[in-house]
Amino acid sequence: MRCQLGVVFAILLFVLSPSHAYKEWNIHHFGIEEGLSFEIVRDIALSKDHSTVWIATWGGGVCGFEKGKWTYLRAEDGLSSDSIRTIFPVEGNGLWIGGI
Repeated sequence: MRCQLGVVFAILLFVLSPSHAYKEWNIHHFGIEEGLSFEIVRDIALSKDHSTVWIATWGGGVCGFEKGKWTYLRAEDGLSSDSIRTIFPVEGNGLWIGGI
């Protein structure tokens, strides 16, 4: 599972970079120990204002990572479930969340 998350975040860093021509990469692993709410990641999206990385997990709800801090959205916060399949950022820092 650690390898999958590492690959996911490497791709995420590539997508977030303003230019894909970097010769040096800073790759960071984010797992449960670093604040991710669950180890199974289903989707990753960047907010429309490029300030927050949203991560859909299958069992831990949605995690937001902004400026080194985590935000969590779970069933106890109003989601229908903590098993989230997809997320889609919309204007005004909104977020469409698809779960079960």
